Amino acid sequence: MSPLEGEDATLARPYSRQCYTLGMLKGSRDAVLKKIQPISVHGQISLDVQYIYADEDGEQIRVARVGPEAVEQGLDPGDRITLDFVMGVVTHVRRSGA
Repeated sequence: MSPLEGEDATLARPYSRQCYTLGMLKGSRDAVLKKIQPISVHGQISLDVQYIYADEDGEQIRVARVGPEAVEQGLDPGDRITLDFVMGVVTHVRRSGA
């Protein structure tokens, strides 16, 4: 048996399918908006966008911190949204189908 087979195979592969966006260089994924929380870091306003992925079971809330220019206006909790990613990081939040 090679070192990449059997029980030790998962240890040799640090990036699993559990983290969908980790290997995503560029793409998008649908989600459901839970909350948008404005925050100030050293006087600069950012938004913490709390969401759950639409295609996953369960309610694991994830958070993306983005600038206000990256979030479409008029989004409310419960809205279906699309998250755009570059290198596994959210770069834009928009209403699904927009």
